[in-house]
Amino acid sequence: MNEVMRPLTAEDEQDVVEIGRQVWSGHDYVPSTFRAWLNDDSSHPQAIEIDNKVVCFANLRIIDNGRTAWFEGLRTHPEWREQGLARRITEHLAQIAGQLDAERIRYTTASTNKASLKLAHHIGMNEQFRMQVSWFPLGDMESDSSTELEQVGADTVIQLLSDHPTLIPMNTIIYDWKVLEADSHGIRAAAESNRFWSEQGGRSSLSLGKQRNEDEGVLWCFTIYALEDDAFRQHLEFHIGHGKKRGYPNGMATYQPKFASLFSERISEKELDRSRGLVFLEKQL
Repeated sequence: MNEVMRPLTAEDEQDVVEIGRQVWSGHDYVPSTFRAWLNDDSSHPQAIEIDNKVVCFANLRIIDNGRTAWFEGLRTHPEWREQGLARRITEHLAQIAGQLDAERIRYTTASTNKASLKLAHHIGMNEQFRMQVSWFPLGDMESDSSTELEQVGADTVIQLLSDHPTLIPMNTIIYDWKVLEADSHGIRAAAESNRFWSEQGGRSSLSLGKQRNEDEGVLWCFTIYALEDDAFRQHLEFHIGHGKKRGYPNGMATYQPKFASLFSERISEKELDRSRGLVFLEKQL
């Protein structure tokens, strides 16, 4: 058996797609973003090849003006699990992060992914906070078309978060399982792929949304931050209507766990496709 640790390349796409089909019941996002990793100067995707076949891979992306080494997309072929490959590639990425002078390592994983959490703890990462992520069909769902929010720009978001620093955890913005520092640079970076909304008039809540590409299609992906129940309900109703109006068949909501019961009141467990806890982890370098 010949094992090689090396950068991931375009020639590995077939192996990446094969692994992706066997992850998250076929809902894996990696096959649709694989080439974006290769074309991104801030990304450093790595692979473990055994006997001329990629069986494990992951990406390290430098974000937050070089301060953060972001780990993402760790995948191991089912036939090669429990053989230490994920641990070895994670240790390798941590070494690269140090070589690139990052201040910290960060990533998110599902609360049910015990292997991923174990790996994080193995390299000294600690849980910082949790969010909830829920997928649901939009097609037959009723929505209140009268619910209105105002689309706002990056400058307004920066001011809103300055006025309400407790609105978001650890001064971070989460979308599509990704985390950015919620400073001026991070908000503007998030605005490149997301739109932001807040209530009209006095602003004390925030949501952001974008199209998410998955292997089987696209969906409306949004995150809600609120201090009060009514504000959460307003943002949730808005995004249900927004997604339906634009023809998205499914939605993916990220929200604070304290609003889980309110979410369930609006979208019952029977209506959900799936729901998972999101765990945010960090290690200072």
